[in-house]
Amino acid sequence: MAIGSILKHTCSKNMPTISLMDEFEMTTNGQYCYDTLKLERAFTLMVENYILKVALYIKRRPVGTKVIRDGLTFTKFKNKIVGKDFGRASASMYAVTKTVYDGALYLLTKDDEDTAFFETPILFEAQNSGNRSGYGNQYCGHELISEGTKYGETTEYMCIGAEYSVMLALGK
Repeated sequence: MAIGSILKHTCSKNMPTISLMDEFEMTTNGQYCYDTLKLERAFTLMVENYILKVALYIKRRPVGTKVIRDGLTFTKFKNKIVGKDFGRASASMYAVTKTVYDGALYLLTKDDEDTAFFETPILFEAQNSGNRSGYGNQYCGHELISEGTKYGETTEYMCIGAEYSVMLALGK
């Protein structure tokens, strides 16, 4: 899968998600400035004899693209996943951590590969400023004139893969 131009951001529990997604959605002359968002140092995996630091690749979701729906929002990601350590059992709690764990197992059988792309991307929902503008509907009397955005509305992105880096090799 092609990565294209990448906006890199180091994960933290208090990262500014709306401004980050606004930067990712930025355009110049009608073209997106970035194709991919790389969320670096998202979480840590303990796989076999390795402790791995994980970065995730996020792309815009084209209409109709098949994804795994797990209810993953940027807020849930920050609160439940960012900065955490996951092993075999705990990784199965979320589709993204399970898929990343399985990718790590696969890559451990390969030499000189550090990135796994998912067969089926995972839906990743996030707000940008476009989701916050125009809250509520506009009426003239009882007639709906324009439908606005809903509170909490998000844009659909997809997590397409993960990059792994070895932090520590145990028992080697």
